Amino acid sequence: MGCRQRFAVDLLVRITVDGHGDLVSGGSSQGRGVWLCEGSRPCLQAAMRSKAIGRGLRVQLTDEQERLFAGRLLDGMEHGGTASSPSTAVS
Repeated sequence: MGCRQRFAVDLLVRITVDGHGDLVSGGSSQGRGVWLCEGSRPCLQAAMRSKAIGRGLRVQLTDEQERLFAGRLLDGMEHGGTASSPSTAVS
């Protein structure tokens, strides 16, 4: 999504919107999703710069929502987890 390169699924992380309207990563959420290179700060930054996450999910994301989610996603990558939080609810 961000770097526009192709990799095996096990090297990517899937971002979706859950039933509560929250951005979540990892897992096997159903519905529309976008893929980013797992652990790649440049890929995430490129996706944020181009607004590709919101466009791919077909939701309106504010800059603040993207920043908060990106921070949690990067923190989760550094600690081997995933990111999700109600504070990233989308409309």
